[in-house]
Amino acid sequence: GWMYNPFGEVRDGKIYGGGTYDMKGSLACFIYMLETLINHEDYLNNRVQVQFVVDEEVGACSEFGTKLLVKNGYVGDFVVVGEPDIKKISIGHKGLIRFRITTYGESIHSGSRDWEFKRKGKNAILEMIELARKLNEQIKFENDYHEHFPGRRSIFTFPTIIRGGSSINRVPDLCEAYGEIRYLPCHTEKEIETKINEILKDFDCKYEKLVSIPAHISKINPNIVFYLQR
Repeated sequence: GWMYNPFGEVRDGKIYGGGTYDMKGSLACFIYMLETLINHEDYLNNRVQVQFVVDEEVGACSEFGTKLLVKNGYVGDFVVVGEPDIKKISIGHKGLIRFRITTYGESIHSGSRDWEFKRKGKNAILEMIELARKLNEQIKFENDYHEHFPGRRSIFTFPTIIRGGSSINRVPDLCEAYGEIRYLPCHTEKEIETKINEILKDFDCKYEKLVSIPAHISKINPNIVFYLQR
């Protein structure tokens, strides 16, 4: 159903395909910035690095993207991230938690007498449905405001992916679901996970944290002025 080659296609001087806006648009801005800096290098007192990295979309945990560069010492005093879709400069970012929850049941043939009369068997998918309902009802973010994120709020999203069952005629004994939390700097990972674990203790389940990035606000020198020219 793609109108253009998803791996990239140039038509009438424009690029179409997956990733053209995020991030090739920003990369083009960085290249233009570098050219401008080179033409005015007398004003530069520091080195500038431009990093074009891969695998951010696989969970922000790839060993071959930013993490590899940091391990090899490619760091600086501050970083400018060219993420599109905002029309202002932000000096911080939300925290991120990505997690997986597995619920457990007891597998049995759906045509058996024991299942028919509820002597055996437990549906892990139904357990997940009830768990998800309670999480979405009870995970609330009180005093959800931060001065650097006016009009924004923390958000709990679960489930984003759900898998369970092995056969149409068997009660599923396992179901796993994935979720994501993006929270303002006025909250902490510990605060959020304490709420989650309090709810999960009533279920036959396992919680696993996959990615954890704390919320961050940069300490900006007031003598530094950023110019954003559209």
